[in-house]
Amino acid sequence: MATGRLPCPKCRTAMVGTRATGKTKTYRYYTCNKRLKYGVSACDLERINADALDQAVLDCVASFYGNQHQLIRDAVNAARKVYESSHDKVTAELKTVRSKLTAVTAKIDKYLDAFEADTFDADDDTVKERMRGHRLAQKQLQAREAELLEDLENDPTMPDAATLKQVNHNIRTIIKAGNPNQRKAVVETFLVKIKITGPGRMVPVFRVPQTPASTGAANTEGAEPGISDSAPLGVRVCSSLVGLTHQHTNRSVLVEGPEITIRPVGTRRLVAGGFR
Repeated sequence: MATGRLPCPKCRTAMVGTRATGKTKTYRYYTCNKRLKYGVSACDLERINADALDQAVLDCVASFYGNQHQLIRDAVNAARKVYESSHDKVTAELKTVRSKLTAVTAKIDKYLDAFEADTFDADDDTVKERMRGHRLAQKQLQAREAELLEDLENDPTMPDAATLKQVNHNIRTIIKAGNPNQRKAVVETFLVKIKITGPGRMVPVFRVPQTPASTGAANTEGAEPGISDSAPLGVRVCSSLVGLTHQHTNRSVLVEGPEITIRPVGTRRLVAGGFR
């Protein structure tokens, strides 16, 4: 559930899901990947009880968007200040990028006009190299232009109460009635990472849903336009959730949730064949 979202606080290596078989049951853990590969001499962070953490994460995700509106509002307000302070800088860079794009496009057009007029040797290696350079520059400038336009056109906004209510309802529906893959998809959609702050203590970091301006509102069943009402519940609800969070990574609004606690793993260490 948390694999890929749980960095080791000691060495920053990703923690991964592991299993160990005891005398009567199988135990699931999240273990620092460096410790797993090279032993406790490389990283001595204790393993985390995966069953306990997964349940705590599901409980937190199920309640966050229904109960933590003020935390979400504070995060959006902070993101808006950053957006507003950088607006002039982004606008100026966009003007520069467009000027360079116009210039490099003109150079490409000049080469193409000369080629059509048969006034230069198209097999000349120097010409080929310069044309490749211009094409690469054009592609990079076009990509940057698109990024800057998206940053300017999509300022962070506070989701309205109806959106948060729908998100919370859909999340709780999947957690209650969905299959394990659907529950994992919900966590991956909304939970960016989990910060370990101490033994058995963690802070989840959530993504704030930002409804794209180009999409229509979800219908009352939680489906987006284009998703048939006859589709399975999990498909319709997951489609709605993904639509609400589809945004450029540069403008994702992140918010830390309340600290969660789980019982730390005991001091027994795993060795080949069992515990000691």
